[in-house]
Amino acid sequence: MGKVNVRLYQINPDRDAKRVIFVDLSRLEACTGTAVPEMKIYDLVFDGEVEVADKFIEEATVGELLEMLYAHFNTTINRFRPMSVSDVVEFNGRFFFCDSIGFREIEWKERPL
Repeated sequence: MGKVNVRLYQINPDRDAKRVIFVDLSRLEACTGTAVPEMKIYDLVFDGEVEVADKFIEEATVGELLEMLYAHFNTTINRFRPMSVSDVVEFNGRFFFCDSIGFREIEWKERPL
């Protein structure tokens, strides 16, 4: 087994004035005029290593690795809610929005609070 360094961000409902928690990117764009969620409404809920099969480290596509992380965060007991639409995964300096189907890379200039 290998390990991947991952950060998971989830919207803090107290800062979600536009009520975009659990909203996919197409609806987010329709509601806010942009397909990039505001960093300031997110909390960092996980920052650490996730064990993955060696084949994921050596051979997996980014999409396959993201789907594996989705399964991991929905089958393990955590101090945060299960991973869902509107969550953002960061690894290798890239940010990926959990959309209604799959993930889409987004541009964040810096990390949320």
